[in-house]
Amino acid sequence: MLRRAGRTIAQIGLMLAAALAVAPAVAHASGQLQVAAQPPLYPAFDTGIHYYVSRCANSQVQLTITVPAGTTISVDGQPAQSGTSFSTQVSLNEGQEFLIDWTSNSSTETYHVRCLPTDFPDWTSTQSAGTAQAQYLVVTPAQNFSSPEPPYAAVFDANGVPRWWSNEGPQPIDAKALPNGDLAWTEFGSGGPFEERSPDGTLVRTYPPSGSDPTDVHDLQVLPNGDYVVAVDAQRTIDAVTCGGSPSTTITDPVIQELDSTGALLFAWDTASHIPITEVSPGWFSQCASGDPYHFNSVEVDTDGNIIVSFRHLDAIYKIDVSTSAVIWKLGGVPTTNSLTISGDPDCTPGNCQDFSGQHDARVFTDASSGQTFLTLHDNGTDLNRAPRALRFSVDTGARTATLVESVSDPNVTGSPCCGSARKLPGGDWLVDWGGTNSIEELPAGFSAGNAVFTLTLSGVFSYRAHPVTSADYGDALSVGMNTQYPRSPQDGGPPSNIPEAPAVSLLAVAAAGAVSYVVLRSRRYVPGRFATDQ
Repeated sequence: MLRRAGRTIAQIGLMLAAALAVAPAVAHASGQLQVAAQPPLYPAFDTGIHYYVSRCANSQVQLTITVPAGTTISVDGQPAQSGTSFSTQVSLNEGQEFLIDWTSNSSTETYHVRCLPTDFPDWTSTQSAGTAQAQYLVVTPAQNFSSPEPPYAAVFDANGVPRWWSNEGPQPIDAKALPNGDLAWTEFGSGGPFEERSPDGTLVRTYPPSGSDPTDVHDLQVLPNGDYVVAVDAQRTIDAVTCGGSPSTTITDPVIQELDSTGALLFAWDTASHIPITEVSPGWFSQCASGDPYHFNSVEVDTDGNIIVSFRHLDAIYKIDVSTSAVIWKLGGVPTTNSLTISGDPDCTPGNCQDFSGQHDARVFTDASSGQTFLTLHDNGTDLNRAPRALRFSVDTGARTATLVESVSDPNVTGSPCCGSARKLPGGDWLVDWGGTNSIEELPAGFSAGNAVFTLTLSGVFSYRAHPVTSADYGDALSVGMNTQYPRSPQDGGPPSNIPEAPAVSLLAVAAAGAVSYVVLRSRRYVPGRFATDQ
């Protein structure tokens, strides 16, 4: 369980501006500061990087430091030393942090070293071409296809450093930063609601659905006005003969719900009542026959207040009118009268359109310079014998068209068996979690080969999706939260206190990159459907 101090952190907002580059170290006297540690620091010490972790195993970090002439170093509040090489040690428990202060000419650079749990998953990271636009990545490095893994939700920075983590368990999925700076996720297989936690680990609230059906783990969207959107997995008995099932097959029927901040139901949309199983793609017939014909995996509120939903086993994305429950359009999958005509994709020709398959993470992206909105998605390319792609479409509802305007792939990633996300960032880059693989990358627009801006490579695990945060200020909230969870005292071998006050940062309207500039949503009239609480 997380260690918690008695106090909590005030709500901390994020800045809406684009990502700020990490400032370089202030110029010091001649010579280079050198810091070596055992267990090693990650990443290797560099004066331009201010945050590090070490797997200190509830023990000590041994340091060897070379101090440039004319400067002083203080480690963990110890007396400052200057112009020499020396060794020291710091006693540290998991989660705790100590500071290294390097001073010259009244200018001080502070470096933070935090003790990483011994069971935190292994990873590596690389930075190469340009400055990362995603300053932080919220992930759940706890998924794999075999044995259970340590149950971590985590936030990495653009240097590949875990800046925040939680191991509340048993297996977190779909972690994300919320508009107020808190974090939310749910537990795979639990059927319970999504939970919101402040960076100090305090459980702020849950997001329960209406009725008794279990919450679907695949997505939660919290809107600026406090409403939230989730799905529940209702059980229905249908005739599934057309997809190889029986005349009385029990299926999972996703019901999309929007609720207000108190949990009162505003809108519900029952998939099975609006989409017949004749729209299941042939490649997913075996899943349909075994009771999973739809497989909901993302929901998004469009700029007009209507809802966009992705279904893996339909190979399709639907826009739903919240006033009438009608399908406004369908993108991909088995053609219907609601289908948009796709253009601009060489994989989609008349009579043979294999545009995307098994897709995830359908999102609305608004280009700040033009004001134009686009639909983005992660195309897994399931059973299409091609690599996964990040896609961006321009949708013209009146003309009933969807034009592919951008496609990004990595030749080193040849398949994506499940999961994944693709977020277009305000600065033009993409943050892509190549679903079911260990690779998460920030890629420049138009990327097809070469160096990624940033790559996070997990070892033995993958993350269901990766949620970007573009505000550099978010790190302050994370540091305060971790120090509140894992305080040090003189009894721990530390200085009197290392819990700073919460920084004063602006409140926000939108927390993370790629989020929709939402309209203020009205309270919606509940549209009756074949819904668990409407029997």
